[in-house]
Amino acid sequence: MKKSLHINLRAYFGRALNPSTVGLRKPEVLIRHSKQKHYKKDSDWAITQEFDGRYGYLYCHEISLEQEKTIPIKIKKNDLHVLYLIQGQGIELYAKNKKDTKIVLSAKRARYFYLPTGRYYLVLSKGRSLLFGFYFDGKIFRRNYELQFDFLLPLLHAQRQQLSAPVASIDFKVAERTHAYIEQLCDELTDVDLSNESTILTHYIALIKLSKEKVFDEYKIESADKNLATKAHKLLVQKVQHLGQEYRVHELAQLLDRNVDYLNKIHKIYYGCSLSELKDTTLLAMAKKLLATSPSISSCAYACGYSSVSAFTRFFQKQTGKTPSEFLNYTKKMR
Repeated sequence: MKKSLHINLRAYFGRALNPSTVGLRKPEVLIRHSKQKHYKKDSDWAITQEFDGRYGYLYCHEISLEQEKTIPIKIKKNDLHVLYLIQGQGIELYAKNKKDTKIVLSAKRARYFYLPTGRYYLVLSKGRSLLFGFYFDGKIFRRNYELQFDFLLPLLHAQRQQLSAPVASIDFKVAERTHAYIEQLCDELTDVDLSNESTILTHYIALIKLSKEKVFDEYKIESADKNLATKAHKLLVQKVQHLGQEYRVHELAQLLDRNVDYLNKIHKIYYGCSLSELKDTTLLAMAKKLLATSPSISSCAYACGYSSVSAFTRFFQKQTGKTPSEFLNYTKKMR
C-alpha cells in the first residue's frame, strides 16, 4: 500500500541519525522488518517504524519531549486510519486553518479516522508518547457487511464519497487484549513470506472486530442500562400514580423481566435514588396534591391506596415530619 501519511518529525528534529550511530535506543514495540529511523535534539528523541503492506500501512512512533510540540503532517490520499495512543498524556490533530475540526485522543485510547488529502498538525504533549497505527483500504468492508460496524459507517461513507473534511469515530479504550494483538501483529510480520499479506489482513480484521467489542462494552451496554433505568423510572411513576402504595417494586422487576437488585443498582446510577425511594417520592407528591383537593384526609388516603387513615398518616409523617392535618394547617398559613 503506497505511503500516504507523512509525519514530518524532521521539521523539529532535523535529519535522522545515521543507522550506524552507537547507542541508539531500542523501540518499546518492535515492528519486525520495518523501516526504522531515529531522531534526537537535545534531550528530546524519537523512533519511527513503518511497514508497507498490500492491505495497509503500519507505523509506530515513540517520541519523548521536554515540552509540548506541534508537528506538521501531510496526507496524500483519502485513507482510513486507526491510531492507538498506547502511552502519553494525550494528542490533538487538526487540519491546517481548520481548528474547529480538531480531534483529541486521550491516554490509552484509540480512534478511527477518515483523513482527506491535505495538511494537518499533530500536537504532542510533554513527556513520552507511544503511537501505533495503520491506514487501510475501506474495500475490506463489503457493502452491507460493514453494517455490523456502525461506529465506522460515517467514515466509510466519507471515504466512498471522497468528502473534503476529516471524520473521526468515537474513541475507545486500549486495554491488555488490544495491546497483545498489536504486539502479535508486529512480531509476525515478515519480508518474504507469501502468506504475509493474508496474515496482516487477518490481524487488521481482528483488531477492527476488537474495536467493535470495546465500543460495545463502553458505550452500547452503558446506553442499554440507561435506557432500562429510564424505562423503569417512568413505568414505576405511572404505576404508582395509578395504583398508589399497593404497587410493589418487585412487580415492576417481574414486568421488565429483570432482577430487582440490578434494576435498583442502575436506577441509582442514573437517577441517584433506589426504586423504593422513587415510589415514596411519587406517592408523597400524589398525596400532597390530593390533600389540597380532596374533601377529607380519609378519601385522600384511600386514593393513595391505603386501607386505613392511620397507615397513610404514618407514611406521610415519616416523609414530611408532619401529619396530614398539620400539613394542611401549615399550607393554609403560608397562603
